Amino acid sequence: MFKKRFFALSLVLVSFLFSFSFGQSGSGAVEKGKPLDSFKGMEKDITEYTLPNGLKFIILERHEAPVVSFCTYANVGSNNEVTGITGISHIFEHMAFKGTKKRPTAIEIASLVDGAGAESNAFTGKEFTGYYIKSAAHRVELSFDILSDMLANLLLDAKEIEK
Repeated sequence: MFKKRFFALSLVLVSFLFSFSFGQSGSGAVEKGKPLDSFKGMEKDITEYTLPNGLKFIILERHEAPVVSFCTYANVGSNNEVTGITGISHIFEHMAFKGTKKRPTAIEIASLVDGAGAESNAFTGKEFTGYYIKSAAHRVELSFDILSDMLANLLLDAKEIEK
């Protein structure tokens, strides 16, 4: 069921946010319950699910290409940092690519992503940090496994942090 349901997706947004709040009120932030400008006209194609733990899935199906993208947003960015630990959001962003319990090296993660013909990256903003992976639709399970592993099981190796 999972594979069939998501096979033809071209974009899947997985969001840790309970609402779209990518900025401060009055600064161009998206208001709760209103679609992002880039999705205007596609509202009927967006489906939202919220798991019992509060994790919100926002799914936008597009059938123009057999591609799937997972993008995860954590509601933390440079504006959440305090003196003495500035840059910590960006460090955690990079550490996700350095190794996990299941894939202990950056080379192992990169080789798996590249070998699948996929692409992954991340970015840290002032209000949120985002991680994504994009692959051919038939690689949906592998792509989801890689991204979720990077976020849930990242290794915090002191040597890597010092770099």
